[in-house]
Amino acid sequence: MAKPKPKKPAPAEQAVRAAPAAAKQEHKALFIERMSNTKIIIFILCATALCLVPVLQNEFLAFDDPSYVTDNPLIQHLGLGNIKAFFTRQFVSTYQPLVMLSYAVEFKLFGMSGPGFHLFSLVVHLVNVALVYLLAQRLLKDRIAAVVTALLFGIHPLHVESVAWVASQKDVLYACFFLASSLCYLRFVSDNNRKYYLLSMVLFVLSLLSKAQAVVLPVVFLLFDYLQGRKIDGKAIVEKVPFLVLSLIFGVVALTMQTKTGAVQDFSYFPFYERAMFACYGFVCYLLQTLVPIKLSIFYPYPETLDKINSVFVYIAPMVVAALAVVVIKYRKSRIIMFAALFFCITIALVIQLIPVGTAVRADRYSYVSLIGIFLLAGYAFARLYERRPAQQKTLTALAGVYFVIIGGLAFSRTMVFKDSMTVYNNALENYPSFMIYNNRGVIFFNNKEYKEALADFQEVEKIKPAFPNIWYNSGYAYQQMGNMPKALEDYAHALQKDPNNVDILSKVQTIHTTQNNLPAALDDANKIIALKPDMAEAYYSRAELLGRMGKAKEAMADLDKVIAMKPDFVEVYNDRGIANSMAGNYEQALKDFDKMIQLRPNEWNARYNRSLTYKALGRYADAYNDALTAKNNGRQVPEGYLEELKKGAGK
Repeated sequence: MAKPKPKKPAPAEQAVRAAPAAAKQEHKALFIERMSNTKIIIFILCATALCLVPVLQNEFLAFDDPSYVTDNPLIQHLGLGNIKAFFTRQFVSTYQPLVMLSYAVEFKLFGMSGPGFHLFSLVVHLVNVALVYLLAQRLLKDRIAAVVTALLFGIHPLHVESVAWVASQKDVLYACFFLASSLCYLRFVSDNNRKYYLLSMVLFVLSLLSKAQAVVLPVVFLLFDYLQGRKIDGKAIVEKVPFLVLSLIFGVVALTMQTKTGAVQDFSYFPFYERAMFACYGFVCYLLQTLVPIKLSIFYPYPETLDKINSVFVYIAPMVVAALAVVVIKYRKSRIIMFAALFFCITIALVIQLIPVGTAVRADRYSYVSLIGIFLLAGYAFARLYERRPAQQKTLTALAGVYFVIIGGLAFSRTMVFKDSMTVYNNALENYPSFMIYNNRGVIFFNNKEYKEALADFQEVEKIKPAFPNIWYNSGYAYQQMGNMPKALEDYAHALQKDPNNVDILSKVQTIHTTQNNLPAALDDANKIIALKPDMAEAYYSRAELLGRMGKAKEAMADLDKVIAMKPDFVEVYNDRGIANSMAGNYEQALKDFDKMIQLRPNEWNARYNRSLTYKALGRYADAYNDALTAKNNGRQVPEGYLEELKKGAGK
C-alpha cells in the first residue's frame, strides 16, 4: 500500500523548518518556549511601560495640542451636537472624528490634564505592542521572532513621539484598529469564517476614522497572502474590493480637506524631480534612524535654505534607494525580505512628500506602523541566527539584551524631551535648526514677555524663510512691545506687502500711529480696516475715538451710533457716546447712555463719575454728589474740591 505524501508546508513555515535539527532542539529548550503567551506579553508590556513611563509627567505642547485639545471647546462636552461636529467637520486640516471623540472622552475622565491624556496614549500603545506580538507570531510562527518584533515596536525611540505628543494620538489609535483588523483578516483566511471578515472591515473603518494613512490596509492584506503562500487569484482580489472602495472614499475625503485648508502645498513650489529627491531623502532617513535612532526631532525641515537644496545627501539619496532596490530584487525569492520591504514602502508611501503635505519633510510618527515590516524582518533574522548558532546562543542573548537596554534608554530619554514645549523646541533646534521651530519658540518667549529672546528667534526665521507667513508681523509686534515703534512700523510694512488686507496688522499700525499722535495716519488706517471689514463694530468704535480726538464730534457720534446698532451689548460705547452727547450739550441723552453703561456694568466707576459731571451740568447737584462720592469710594480719582463744590450746590 502506497504511503500518502506528506503535506507541503506553506512557504512562510518552510524557512522556519529549514533549520538544522540540533539547532531547532536547542531553540525549543529555551525558557521562552515554555512560557505562556500571556506571560510573554506581560513581560514585553512591562518592559515597554518602563521605558516610556516618564510620559506621565509631561505637559501639553504648544505645537498642535491647542488646536486639538487645549483651545478646542468642542472636546469639553460629550453631547450629541459635539459628536455630530466631530463626524462632520475637519480639525487641523484632517478628518479624524474618532480621535476627536477620544479626546472628549479623555477630557471627561481626566479634565484638562496632560498626564491623563498621555496615560491614554500609553495604554493604547501597550495594546498595540500586544497586537504586534500576536501578528508576528501568526505570520512567522516563532515566539522568539515575535518577542523581538514586539519589543522593537514597543521601545524603539522613533515611536516615542506618537505616545508622548497628545496631538499625535491619532497614530496610536489608527494603528490599534489597523492591527486588530489585520489579525481578524488572517483569522478569516485560516478559518474561512465570514464573521472575522466582517469584523476586519468594521475595524478597518474605525482605523480610517482615526487617520487616513490607514487606506493602505487592503494592499497590506495582499502582502499577508503573499507571505503565507496563499494563492493570489480572483477570489483573493475580490475579497479586498470592499476594503479598496472604503480606502478610495476616505482617501478622497482626506485629500480634499487638506487641499481646501491649504495643508497641501502648491505642486509647483518644488518641481517634481525635487519632490522625488526629497521623498528618497526621507525614505533613507527613516531607515538610518531605525538602525541608529539618534538626532530625532519633533520637526524635520526640508533640507533647503531660501528655497534652495542645502544638503548633498538629497542628491545621494536616490542612488541609495536604487541600491537598496537592487539588493531586495537580488533576494526576491525570500518571501520575508520581499514582504518587509514592500510593507515598509507601501505604508510609508503616502507620507514621503511626493504629495507635499505640511512643512516637514518627514516625521517620526509617520513611521509608527511602517516600521513593523522592518521589525518583523529583524525578529525573523534573529530567530534564524539563534537556531543555527547553538554554541553562540548565550552571546547572542547577551548582545540582544545590551541592544534593547540601549534603545530602551534612548526611548526613556526621548520621552523626557517631550516634557514641555520649550524642552522639545530646544531639542529640535539643537539637531535641526528650522524656521518653524524658531518661530514657535519665539512665540513662547513672546507670551512670557521675553521680547528680546522672541525677537532673536523671529530674526532667525527671517534669515531662513523670509516668505514664512506672519514672521514680519511677529517681529513687528515684538518691536512694538519693546517700545521700538520705528522698527515695528518697518516690519509691519513688510508684512503688509505680503498681506495688504490683514486687518490685525492694520490695527497694530493704527495703534502705533495713535500713540505717536499721528491722528491723520491713524484715521487712514481705520478707514482701510472698515473698508475691509464693514461689519466690524470694533473698527467703528476705534475710528470714533480718533474722530473725537480730532474734534469731529458729529462724525464720531455717527460711528458710535453704528456700533450700538451692530452690537447693542458693546458696553464701552455707551460711556463714549455719553461723553460726546454731554460735550454737545445733549445732557438728557448723555444720561441715558451713562445709565445704560452702568446697567450693563454696575462697577464701572468712570461712568458714574461722567454721569456726575452731566448731573452737575443739569444743576442736579445732589445726584452729582452721590455719583462722585460712590466713584471716589471705589478708587476712582476725583479732583479735590469737586465734592465740596457739589455739596454747596446741593445745599448740604
